[in-house]
Amino acid sequence: MPKNITSEHIQKAISEIIVENIPPQRLEQHYSLIENGKTLPPKYVISIANKFANGIELNSEEFNAVEAKSFLIKNNFNVVDKRPKTIIYYVLGATWYGDENGPDQTERFIQNGIWENGYEDKFLDVVNKVNIKDRVAIKSSFATRDGKSMLRVKAIGTVYENLGDGKTLKINWDENFMPFDLEGYGGYRNTIQKVSPDGSL
Repeated sequence: MPKNITSEHIQKAISEIIVENIPPQRLEQHYSLIENGKTLPPKYVISIANKFANGIELNSEEFNAVEAKSFLIKNNFNVVDKRPKTIIYYVLGATWYGDENGPDQTERFIQNGIWENGYEDKFLDVVNKVNIKDRVAIKSSFATRDGKSMLRVKAIGTVYENLGDGKTLKINWDENFMPFDLEGYGGYRNTIQKVSPDGSL
């Protein structure tokens, strides 16, 4: 990719593309450049920017979408990934021993639309990795008298905000949820734990 393409050339390309139609074959599947509410294909923007920098539209086969995205971001343009993100599933503990209101925080979490990490110095990095739209379940684990490992799912919800403090997630809890038990999943004992690919919520 030509190194002499500047932010000014990119801005001129954006202005031209907004006025004219984008050729169907130049529409982008993976990334979008967002500028003044308009959505533009990054590779096409770079191709046109090269026309202002070097007098010719850059052949799209000479660079790829990732290179275009990185170049635009480096020049302080906003490029977003259009591909759907993989939803990750987590199980969450809700038992705080020593709390004056009792150990089980499930009802409080549901009423307030939150989940909180009860530790000040544990699992902070795991909490911070939870993304918007990830699915979570409040759980408790136990063993039956005959030795079966059980996981009780008390609530399920979808994360809509992560405060980034390692402590608090804001969650839309599913309404009218009926708790249920899963045999063989009692190994999920941590306060917050990612569900393995073959697990289920």
